[in-house]
Amino acid sequence: MTVYKSDNMEWTDKDEQITVQKVSEMIASPKSNIQKHRDTFCDVYDITMGEEKAKIINIKTEENQSGSWKIFAGKFEQQGIGPFVDNSEFDKNFSNGKGIRHSINNKIAAQLALKTHTQGINR
Repeated sequence: MTVYKSDNMEWTDKDEQITVQKVSEMIASPKSNIQKHRDTFCDVYDITMGEEKAKIINIKTEENQSGSWKIFAGKFEQQGIGPFVDNSEFDKNFSNGKGIRHSINNKIAAQLALKTHTQGINR
């Protein structure tokens, strides 16, 4: 097992896998919520589930590129995991091979559908 070190922490591939699995489960949970906002060309996704929080950033240097991803959660709340790109081996570990983009887009679509449905009932 490889041990990585930075100025302020030490971690393994297993630590990264556990964090990615936890964030993936958060996104899939009906109890979680994703808020998306923009920071320059980057898309920032704030995920909350009760007291648990995660942030995923799609880092772009130009508006029309797909960019790369960084996950900030748990042990990696400060320095993040990544960057990694769509369809990379790391991305394929996210949500049983669906990838991070697919998982986030599905969750946001489900949130919008629920909001629309709830607004329709309340009329």
